[in-house]
Amino acid sequence: MTRQILLSMSSRLLLATLLASLLGGLIFLVIEARQAGSPLIANSIEKNSLVIGRSLQSQLNRALNLGIPPDQLFGVEESFAHELESRHELEFIALTGSDDRQLAVIVRYERDVAAVREYLSSGQETRSQSRYRHLTLPLISGDLQLQIGFPADYIDRQVGDIMFDLAVAVLVAIVLVLECLRFFARRWRKQPLTILGSLLRSIKRGDLSRRANLSGNHSVAHIAAYFDQRQDQLRKRYEVLRHKVSLLGESGHHATDQAMARLDRLAVQYSLGYRGALAPPDATIGIRLIIFLIALSEELSRPFFAVFAGELVGPDAPLSSAAMIGIPITAFMLVWALSQPLGPMLAQRVGLRKGMLLSGLLAGGCLALTGFAQRWEVLAVLRGLTGLGYGLMLIFGQAAVIRATSLETRARGLAEVAAAVVAAGVCGPMLGGAIADKFGYEAAFVACALCAISAAMLTLRVLPPQLSQTELSSPPGLRTILKYLKDRKFGGLIVFSAVPTKFAATAILVVLAPLAMADAGASKAATGRMILLYFLSFMLVAGWAARMSDRMGRRKPFLLLGGIGSALGCIAAVMIDGQLGIALCCALLGASQACISAPQLALVTSLVRRDRDRSEAEMGLGVFRLLERIGSVLAPFAAALLATRFSRMEAIGAIGAILFVCAILTSLALIRHREGRQA
Repeated sequence: MTRQILLSMSSRLLLATLLASLLGGLIFLVIEARQAGSPLIANSIEKNSLVIGRSLQSQLNRALNLGIPPDQLFGVEESFAHELESRHELEFIALTGSDDRQLAVIVRYERDVAAVREYLSSGQETRSQSRYRHLTLPLISGDLQLQIGFPADYIDRQVGDIMFDLAVAVLVAIVLVLECLRFFARRWRKQPLTILGSLLRSIKRGDLSRRANLSGNHSVAHIAAYFDQRQDQLRKRYEVLRHKVSLLGESGHHATDQAMARLDRLAVQYSLGYRGALAPPDATIGIRLIIFLIALSEELSRPFFAVFAGELVGPDAPLSSAAMIGIPITAFMLVWALSQPLGPMLAQRVGLRKGMLLSGLLAGGCLALTGFAQRWEVLAVLRGLTGLGYGLMLIFGQAAVIRATSLETRARGLAEVAAAVVAAGVCGPMLGGAIADKFGYEAAFVACALCAISAAMLTLRVLPPQLSQTELSSPPGLRTILKYLKDRKFGGLIVFSAVPTKFAATAILVVLAPLAMADAGASKAATGRMILLYFLSFMLVAGWAARMSDRMGRRKPFLLLGGIGSALGCIAAVMIDGQLGIALCCALLGASQACISAPQLALVTSLVRRDRDRSEAEMGLGVFRLLERIGSVLAPFAAALLATRFSRMEAIGAIGAILFVCAILTSLALIRHREGRQA
């Protein structure tokens, strides 16, 4: 065991060293390129500024020669704005007078207007210490000057962006490679021997409900066939014995009720009801790749979808632009939520394989058409259909994992699904933003569609046929949902913790953050990097939070910590201007919601479990998962309403205030819930 631990540690250390060397080498090359190319880039910026300045200077001189007074020059600001839009290295263009008059000042970002005006009116010593540099071109009217400004740290800023892009690209590449290797590396495993081992472990646990069903003329198949035959004989003898007891009962024997009850307990204890053949050992790995691809199809569109939807809103729209953007997002979330209870019923009719295939094709086809939508009504319909395919694909995938795992390995199997979604969240936003920037919205949505269709096609190859032959549990009905909601603790956890958590994540990551980044002039790739911070923080903190929660046997402190941390992240977006505030918001929101995620689920099972009844806990989790989607459904419209009444950042701050209040109310709702290590 010690040798295995040392080998594992040494392999991880070697991998970390290789990654650090790769990343360090790339950063070194960037720094060397910066030092070698700085003079050339600086000269290029000055030459470009001079060319633009000469063009604007000639236009202004021509107008002044015609005798037009400087304060009556129309179209100057529009001309300056057009040049700024086409030249990303420029920061401002200004027309000033010798007496510190500022006739026209156009700045790239509205938040910098005051700083630029202060810079233009300051002295030479103050300007030398400023973050701006400029060229001054005199006009024929001696007291007028044209000033072209650019940031003094433009080169360092670009180098920083490149290094950040490299680090993110390496991370995304690692995640993509690991997801693919995890699948292909498991395909070589000797499935017959592994299935036989799973069968023997099931028999050892007293579970006689499975068969190996191995074919072939080899020793492993013969051994497996022997155990299959012995189990079939046991089940047959049990059925014969049960039939004899029932016949005795019909003849009036007085002890048949007790005997039948003992037989029922025996059937439960040893799982004598046949539940199908064992799944191949790589089934959960293949399902994880399917979930990763379908989640990636949606994550690719996250950084630009709100902006894309906003461009389809015409001037005659019945609602505000923010509200119209929320309609297709709400359609997706609502249909996704409604598809959760629909999944098991459809799986009974068409089977898991066919259900996942049709769902993936539906999502892929709608995603491909979304990029070519010209009206918001069509967009809303397509998003609703995409939500149907996406939601069914996820619920079918979770059902397949449950059927491919035993009770002992089910938690790890479901963790594979969650890990696949997080991995897609790490890779998707940056890749989708880069594709949209380089090739346009149509190509980006086609890439989303290809991921969904690939997931659908993969089901035919990796999903075992026997998984479709097993029955799925029924979805929770209305009476079941109301029964759980009558519990004050469970209802408080839903209303004050689960729903606000989903609400904040959807409202900020899907609506407000992309729109705020677009208002700041950021590219789609930059927006994807900001959203990536949420998933990175979530991935880094989730494991620690789960371990600490289990070790302490406490769940409530983590819910309070996560709620307050989420509120602080939203407040940071208000207090800190620009992209830095949004980055801190996404990072703190991801870390805080990671503190909530696993403890929240553990708390649900402790609230609903009665006498360690696992079926009760599973039903409670199903109700919880269904109701928490209410937050995702409400988020787009609520975010649009807040963005209409306030600015984007103020809307995020309002959500932070709601999260803070909900965190306090969650603690009050659970104040009488006793926690311990068995909770």
